[in-house]
Amino acid sequence: MIRALRRAALGALALATVALPAGAQDAQAILRRVEQSYRALSSYTQTIGTTATTRVGKVNRTQGFQSRLKYVRPNRMLLTITTPAAGTVTVACDGKQIILHRSLTGQFVRRAAAPDLAGVLKSLGRLGIGSEMDPLYFLANPSAVRRLMSAKIVGSRAIAGQPCQLVRAKWVSTSLLRGKTGTITLAVEKATGLVRRVEMEFRGVPVTIVERDTRGAKPAVTRRKGTLTRTVTITAQEVKANPRLSERDLRFSPPPGSVEARPAPGARP
Repeated sequence: MIRALRRAALGALALATVALPAGAQDAQAILRRVEQSYRALSSYTQTIGTTATTRVGKVNRTQGFQSRLKYVRPNRMLLTITTPAAGTVTVACDGKQIILHRSLTGQFVRRAAAPDLAGVLKSLGRLGIGSEMDPLYFLANPSAVRRLMSAKIVGSRAIAGQPCQLVRAKWVSTSLLRGKTGTITLAVEKATGLVRRVEMEFRGVPVTIVERDTRGAKPAVTRRKGTLTRTVTITAQEVKANPRLSERDLRFSPPPGSVEARPAPGARP
């Protein structure tokens, strides 16, 4: 009797194990490989192009920028971000301190560096440089792929000449649109398990639209309910896993004439 019950229990467990659709199982295997691949990196370089489009009501706004990253574990990095509107932002971390320089203003700030990349990204977030669910974020937080829900394989595509598998999932944003659920599609390179493209989309997010009419003597302000749609596409155009990087490759000094901006009293480090 006991043996029969044991066999029944084992059979039920086996059925529970295979209850997940095959496509979902394969997607989970790809995501586990992504986590393992980023954990295995000791150094990394990438060139990335990003396009972000936001639609509020009938108004569309599109922004694009380029970034270059050189990184050595656990926390040394050189990152440049270039946009038409804001010029070039340079972030350098030598393991002990972070320097962030903005070419548009000629100002830079210094901050003590956290001992790992995840801590460095938190400091950058407080300085207005955000990262979520992109290759830099996965470098700092390889287990972030576990936050993806209902993952499934939706096809394959070559990105920058490299064959990739496409995995689509839901996730709750902690930064881009905090607390909102979006759809994310990862293009995972078959040869390396690294992410070559990220497509994020939020649809129908409730917002308050503020409109100002300045035609009269006294400007009129109206508020109405609306929705926001945001799409972000991040493409890693050039990627090198575990390249040999020297101190010179990561070195940065603010250009002559730059002015150091002191933190306000009571500001978080």
